[in-house]
Amino acid sequence: GVRQHTRDIRGCLWLSVSTHRTTFVGVCQHTQDVRYTYQHVGPWT
Repeated sequence: GVRQHTRDIRGCLWLSVSTHRTTFVGVCQHTQDVRYTYQHVGPWT
């Protein structure tokens, strides 16, 4: 749900800040976008 999605983003931001790698932020954001898309347009909706 939304709560899980928000928690994942927070973890992502924390990791990106701790590692100082902008490339990781890009990959993380992409992963979130894909997961969010599957949640809303998947066959189970």
